Amino acid sequence: MAQYDFNLRDYWRVFRKRKFTVIVTTVMLAALTFIFATYQEVEPIYQASAAIKISRNVPLGSGGRGAFLAAFRTGEDIDTQRLLIRSFPVMVRSAKQLGLVDPKLSAEAIRKNPELLKTVLALKDQIETEREGFTEVATITATANNPVMAQRIANTVAQAFRQWDFQQKNKQVDEARRFIERQLGTVKAELETGEDEIKLYKERTGSVPVATQASEDFSALTQAERALADTEDKLKEVSIILKHLREEKRLPAQEELGRPGASPSSVYQTMKDNLNRFLVERDTLLLEFTDQHPDVKALTIKIDETIQNMLEQLEAEQNTLRRKRESLEAKLGEMKERIAGYPQMGLRLARLDRSVKVNAATFAHLQERYQDILIRTAQRVYDVTIIRPAVPPSEPINQPAVFAITVVGIFLGVLLGGVLAFVFETLDTSIGAIEDVESFLEVPVLGLIPFIEVDKTIKKLQDKATTPLEGALKDHAMLLLHYDSRSNFAESFRALRTNIQYLHLEKDYKTFLVTSTNPLEGKTSISANLALTFAQMGKKTLLLDADLRKPNVHSMFGLNRHIGLTDILLGNQPWQETVKSVPDLLLGPFELDEILQTPGMDNLHIITCGTIPTNPTEILHSDMMSVFIEELREAYDYVLIDTPPTIPVSDAAILGARCDGVVFVYEVGKIARSALRRAKFLIENVKGEVVGIVLNKIKAEVSPDFYELGYYRYYHKDSYGRGIEDDGKKRGLLGFLFRRKSPSRS
Repeated sequence: MAQYDFNLRDYWRVFRKRKFTVIVTTVMLAALTFIFATYQEVEPIYQASAAIKISRNVPLGSGGRGAFLAAFRTGEDIDTQRLLIRSFPVMVRSAKQLGLVDPKLSAEAIRKNPELLKTVLALKDQIETEREGFTEVATITATANNPVMAQRIANTVAQAFRQWDFQQKNKQVDEARRFIERQLGTVKAELETGEDEIKLYKERTGSVPVATQASEDFSALTQAERALADTEDKLKEVSIILKHLREEKRLPAQEELGRPGASPSSVYQTMKDNLNRFLVERDTLLLEFTDQHPDVKALTIKIDETIQNMLEQLEAEQNTLRRKRESLEAKLGEMKERIAGYPQMGLRLARLDRSVKVNAATFAHLQERYQDILIRTAQRVYDVTIIRPAVPPSEPINQPAVFAITVVGIFLGVLLGGVLAFVFETLDTSIGAIEDVESFLEVPVLGLIPFIEVDKTIKKLQDKATTPLEGALKDHAMLLLHYDSRSNFAESFRALRTNIQYLHLEKDYKTFLVTSTNPLEGKTSISANLALTFAQMGKKTLLLDADLRKPNVHSMFGLNRHIGLTDILLGNQPWQETVKSVPDLLLGPFELDEILQTPGMDNLHIITCGTIPTNPTEILHSDMMSVFIEELREAYDYVLIDTPPTIPVSDAAILGARCDGVVFVYEVGKIARSALRRAKFLIENVKGEVVGIVLNKIKAEVSPDFYELGYYRYYHKDSYGRGIEDDGKKRGLLGFLFRRKSPSRS
C-alpha cells in the first residue's frame, strides 16, 4: 500500500470523519471525571510563604567602586542565593531549629545517618524558592499538611538562611580578629620584657656613654633591621600565598601566614575578597551538586581567572621584595662591620634598645590593625532581611477543582477519542488517498471531484421551473458545470478532461465507458459534466446513456428517453434520428438565455437509453452494438458512455471490451478496496482497458487530497454574479464540522 506523510491537516481530516466517536468519548470521560472530582476526598495541603531581601552592604570608606561591585554582585548572585536557601547546611540548621534533629550533632554526623539524612532531605522537598521579577526579593514557600507547621517551616528556613549567610560572610573577619588578639599578647609580653632588661642593665652598669656617630649608626641599624624583618615577613607571606594558590588553589588562613600584615596591594585585596566569595559559594554548591553542575563550573572558571591574576601580581611583588631584601642585607652588613668596633657595653645597650623599638613598632602596627578589624566588625550587617514573615494559610491548595478536573477529563476524552478515531480509520477498508488508489489498482487517478452541496442551485431551479417534479430538479441541478462554470467544481472537470485528452498521446482514444463499482457513486453526473467540458472546448461530443436498468441522463437534461439506444439496437430507428441536441434541450428546464450564454452547447449531442428492455444484457451484447460504437467513433470527437455499475450486472464489462478505455468513478471512503479491485478485474477479464479512475465526492474528512489540491473552500458565483461560498464558511465552525449533505444522485 502506498504511504504518504501525515500532517496536521490529515489529523484534522480523520477527526472530522470520526467526529461522533470523538464527541461520545469526550462526553463520557468528561462526565466520569466530573463525578470523580465532585465526590473525591484528599488530604489537605497548605502552603505558607516568607519573603526575604538579599543585598550586598558596602563597608564605610569603600567608595563608589565598592558600591558598583556590590550592586553588580547582587544581580549576579540572586539566583545562586535561591539555590543556597535549599542547600544542605541551611536545611541542617533549619531542622535543628525545628527540633527535627539533635542540635548538638554536626552536619557530617547527620549526613552519615540515613534516618537523619532522610529527615533533612524531606524538609528540603517541602521548600520551594522563587525570585520576584528582577528584584532582590526571594520568596520561600513551605508546604505541609498543617497550616501552622507550614508557617513555622517558612519562617524558620528564612531565619536559618539569614544566620548562615551572616556567618559565612563574616567568617574571615572573625578569624583575623582572633589572630591579631593572640599576636598582640605575644608582642606586648616581648616588649615589656625588653624594657625590663634595659632598666636592670642600666641599674647594674650605670650609663654607658656612646658616641654620637655610634648612636646614629645604632638608630640606622635598628631601622634597617626593622625594614628587613618587615620585608622578610612580607616575602614569607607572599611565598605562602603563592604556594597555596599554585598547589591548593586557595588562600591560606591567617594562622598559616604567621603575621597579620597588610595585603600586598589594594587590587590584591579586591581579588582576595572575590576569591574568598567564589570559594565559599562553590563549596556550598558542592554540598548538593557535583562539580559538573553549570553553576559549579561557572564558579570554577571565575576562581581560576582570579587565581591567575593574583599569581601574576604576587610574583611581581615577590621579585620586588627580594631585591629590597638583598639591598637591606648589604646595608646591614656594612653597618654591623662599622658597629663591631664600638664598646661592648654600648653595643649591648643599643641591642636592647633596638629590640624594644622593634617590638614597640610591631605592637603599634598590631594595634592599628586591631582597631581596623574592630571597625569592620562594628560595620557588619545582615545581607539577608526578612521583609515579609509567613502567616498561617487560610485554606489548602489542593481543594477539589471540579472545573479543572473536568477540563482535564474533556482533554483526555478528546485525546482518547482521537486515538479511537485513528484505530477505526486504520480498520477502514476503503481507500482515501491518491497514492493508495494508484498503488492498489495500478492505474492513474485522472481527476478529483469535490463533494458539492446543490441546495441553493435547486432553490434557483425551483423558482424558475415549470414542472413540479422535485426529483427531476435535483438531477438537473447536478449539471453544476453549466450553472457554475467558474467554480472549483468546473475546474476539476476541466482538469479531468485534460488528463483524458493526454492520457495516451500515441493512441486515438475517442470512446470512453464511464462506470463505477456500486450504485450511487456519481458516475452519471461525472459523465454528463465531463461531456459538457468536451463540448465547451469545441469538440463534437456525444453522451450515450447505456444504463438500460436505471437510466438518469435524460432526467439531468430534461429529455424524453423513450426513443434512444434500445430503438437503435433493435433496428427501429437509425441512430442519427435519435440524437438530442440544443432544440431538444430547450424543451426541458433549460432557458434560451442559458443556452446562448453557455459556449459549446451546440457541440453536445445526447442519445438516451430508450425504452427499458427486459433483457438489457443480451441487447448490449449484440453485434449491432459493436457496429453502433464504431459509427459513433467515426462521427464524433469524443463519445462518453454511461453504464450501470460493474459488480451488480455485467453490462459495463460487455461494453468495456468494445470501447477505447474505461474510466472508473470511485466515491472516496465509501467502497471497500476489494470491491474496487474486483470491478477492475471484471473489465480486464474481457480485454477491456481501464485507463484511469476518478475520485468523486471528495470531502476533507475522508481524503487528504481534498486539502492538498485546494478544494477546501468551494467558491463560485451565481447567475447574478454574487459570491456563494459553501463548505461551511458562512455557518461558522459548527457548520463546518456538522454540515449536512445535499441531495446528490448518480
